[in-house]
Parts: sequence; C-alpha cells; structure tokens
Amino acid sequence: MKQPTNIHAPPHDLARVGAYLWHWAERTPDAEAIVFGDERLTYEQLAHRVRSCAQALLDAGVVRGDRVAMLSTSRPEFMIVLLASTEIGAIWVGLHPRYTYREFLHVVATTQPKLIFALPEIEGRTYGHELAELKKEVASISTIVTIAGNLPDAITFEIFVQGHGDNGTTLSLAQSVVQPEDGAVIIFTSGTTGSPKGAVIRHRGLITGALVENQRWPSRAGLRLLHNMPVNHIAGVGMMGLYPVVVGGTLVFMDRFDSAGMLDTIEVERITFWLQAPTMFHLAVSQPGFDKRDLTSLEYIIWAGAPMPRDLVARLYKLEATLA
Repeated sequence: MKQPTNIHAPPHDLARVGAYLWHWAERTPDAEAIVFGDERLTYEQLAHRVRSCAQALLDAGVVRGDRVAMLSTSRPEFMIVLLASTEIGAIWVGLHPRYTYREFLHVVATTQPKLIFALPEIEGRTYGHELAELKKEVASISTIVTIAGNLPDAITFEIFVQGHGDNGTTLSLAQSVVQPEDGAVIIFTSGTTGSPKGAVIRHRGLITGALVENQRWPSRAGLRLLHNMPVNHIAGVGMMGLYPVVVGGTLVFMDRFDSAGMLDTIEVERITFWLQAPTMFHLAVSQPGFDKRDLTSLEYIIWAGAPMPRDLVARLYKLEATLA
C-alpha cells in the first residue's frame, strides 16, 4: 500500500471541484486516491477514468446546467461520475437507495436529469422496474447506465465510457466555461416539514468546505478517510467525499455499514479520519475485542447528526485521537 502524500498544501484559487483532481494527478500521480476492497486507484488512474466519463457525458449530449442523477452506494463509480459531471458544468444529483418509488419520482421529476447511473441491486432490493417507470414518467431521461450489473433497455457503465478518453479539445472547452458560482450538486432535504427540497451546492461552497476542514483537521500522516455514508447526503458528498480529493488524500470506500468490517478496514488501511453518527460508533465499540484493536493510525474521530453519549466519548477518548 502506497501511503498518500500531502506534502503540498492544496491551492485556494481553483474554479472547479474537479480541478483539484488534475492538480494532484500532476503533483502526486502515484499517490492513492481511492481504495475499494481490492481495487486501488492512484490519482493518475482516477483522473484517466474521470476524463473518459466526462467525455462520454459530452458525447451523450450532456451540457452545462444539465442534471445527472445517480443511485449508488459509496464506491469508486460514485466519485468518478460526480467529478465527471461537475467538470463539464453538469449538476450531480444523488438518489438514496432506501427511497420509495414516490420519493424517487419526486427527486427525479424535480431535477429532470438527462441520465441516471444506477446499481441494479442494493442489499437485496432490485431497482429495474422502478428505473424503467422513472424513464417512462420523466421525459428528460434519455439513458439509464448500470453499474455492476445489467438491466433491459440500459447500457453498462463499461460500455458507456468505452473509447471516450482521448478527445481533449471538447472536454477542455466544457471545463473552461465552468464558474465557481455554478451549481455542482443538488442535495435534497429530509422533508420532515413538507416535500423534500433540492438545495443547489456550488463549486465554491464545496471547495471552501474542504479547505476549512483541512485547516481545522490537518493530517500529519496524510489524510486517509473511511467513507461508508449515503452518497446523496451532504456529508457523503462534501464533508467525506470531495474533501480528500481537494486536499490530495485517500478515500477508502465501504459500500455498506459493517461495524466489524469497519474496524478491520481502519486497521488494514491505516485510516486517519473517522466520521460516523453516534449510533455507528456505539456499534463499533460494542464489537468483541474493540479495546485490543490497533487503531493507532486515527488522528481525528468526528461525530455528527446527534449528541454523543458521555460514556461513548470516554471509550473513544482512550484512542488518543482528536475528538470533535
């Protein structure tokens, strides 16, 4: 495992979120950008895949301001499609795997995406019928692209991006017109007081958030962040997803919550940044043998979404990481 290098401070003046990917691909091409099980992508390799996907989006007719929706867990394709979409000025929209069909329809009808990228099955639930119905009901959808599987009347991600990596002229032109104030992603509210509403988050906001995080929680060893959060949530997209890309760190993906597997991953991948909800921390520390785990790589333990019980704070405090 090649340790990430963050020997250079991230620049503060880049216009697009994806520009940070190209920055690190040039400065630290061999540093790990993404880990997902046995799959490892360096910054150079991630940049190549994002370039291919961005060109494929352009060839599919996606232009600045169009929306690209995605139904996915936390995995490399999530970050590839997100970065590729925003690089050409499109706006990425996440769909939660636990949405009901009515919730899917609300988000998709509101945002009018041109394409939907989707896992055909997540934790035993198949989405083929729902995706087909969405395409029938929402006229903006031209194509369904499947990740890690096949569906009728859809194309696979591999076929979608095949042969789209070398036309740099059209991609450069699309990148050149993207502005810091352009929308990058749409995050939907929880809908507790009415129908969920889409909040447009701009490139500048995502970049500023990542730079503030880096200033508040600077890594000594090089940022290695465990990502197992829903990718339609602002934490999954910004605070955990794009933060490592902006600062040249490593995203270690887990596509579902597994308290024992999470501890294994922290040990093996030498995670430095561990952010979870309090309930998730509770399940982790309740694992047999938790106190014997080698979690010495952790520099920051951060919780959000609810208050942290005092006894749980005391257990985590023993790890000698900074708690926030």
